[in-house]
Amino acid sequence: MTDSPAVIGRDEGEVYRLGNIEVVVKESGTRTRGTHAVAEFRGKGFRIQPHTHTEHDETIYVLEGKLGLLLGDRTHTLEPGASFAIPIGVVHSVWNETDVPTRFLNIIAPGRYLSYFEELSLAASGGPLKPETIKEVMRKYGLRPV
Repeated sequence: MTDSPAVIGRDEGEVYRLGNIEVVVKESGTRTRGTHAVAEFRGKGFRIQPHTHTEHDETIYVLEGKLGLLLGDRTHTLEPGASFAIPIGVVHSVWNETDVPTRFLNIIAPGRYLSYFEELSLAASGGPLKPETIKEVMRKYGLRPV
C-alpha cells in the first residue's frame, strides 16, 4: 500500500491485453487501502461471456462508443454517460461486436479482484487461452460462468 497521491493520464497505467480488449489500470488498489480498483477497458469485436461474481461488486461507466449489456434477464445497449452496478450473484455479460471502439471504466470492490485480469493476461501471452485455463482463473477469483 502507498499513501502517495497520483494523477494518471489518459494513456497511462499498466496495460493487460485480453484478445480484443485492452485493460488500462488506473488504480490497482494500492492507494485505496485495497477497498477498490479502477481500470479502463478499451476494445472492439469482443464479448465477455455471461458469468456471476461470488465475492466482489463492480460498477461500470461507459466513456465512449456503445456497450451491449446483459444484466440479469434484461439486455441493454448503453451509450456514453450510462452506468450500471453488478452486485454479487447477478448474471451479466458485456460486449461490443462492432468495429467501432468502446471505452468504459470498471470500478471493482474490493480491489484485489483486478488481479483476475492480470492473471488472464499473463496466461494469454503464450497464445490463445484454453477454456480450462479461463475456468481455473475464474474459480480462483470467485467468478462462475453461466
